[in-house]
Amino acid sequence: YAERPVLTEDEKQREEAIFRDAVQSGLLFAFYAKLPVSLRQKYLLDDKMIVECRALPGDKVMIRILDSEGQLLSELPMRRMTGGIFARAFTMFAGEILRYRTVIHRGGETIVGPEEACVMTTTDQNGRSRYQRINRMIAEKKMGNYEAFRETERKYKMAVHAVRELFPIRAGGSEQEKMS
Repeated sequence: YAERPVLTEDEKQREEAIFRDAVQSGLLFAFYAKLPVSLRQKYLLDDKMIVECRALPGDKVMIRILDSEGQLLSELPMRRMTGGIFARAFTMFAGEILRYRTVIHRGGETIVGPEEACVMTTTDQNGRSRYQRINRMIAEKKMGNYEAFRETERKYKMAVHAVRELFPIRAGGSEQEKMS
């Protein structure tokens, strides 16, 4: 998928099965961004930015999230996927920028990587999820299409209201929580 522009139907099915198994096993890799949106969407990865770091399998790897001026906001662990590949996924909106540094702890040594940034550029503008509607509103506002923006905002608010009506949050926790 990621490397070849044209695949046979059999190849697509095999590769999708491999992708499905990897995602269900919790394996995350940066190359997923190269896969078709329709496939990433199927496994709820279309709004995810996956940051990877290569290190030795026994290392402890962290990611430092930075603000726009390079100041530390938080430090989070990265999970070893396989061999020396560590990764962490971030849910991002269209146009959002993630600034970060990776930090490798190896024995008593700490290796701090350079400041890096990635931007969420590809998003599905036609979906109906909250993220997709918010992404659509961001794009419509940037393009100056305020009529479309207001219509998408109206649909977004209707969806939020419907969810609140269907699934009210009650004080004191859910019935299931009270039973456990």
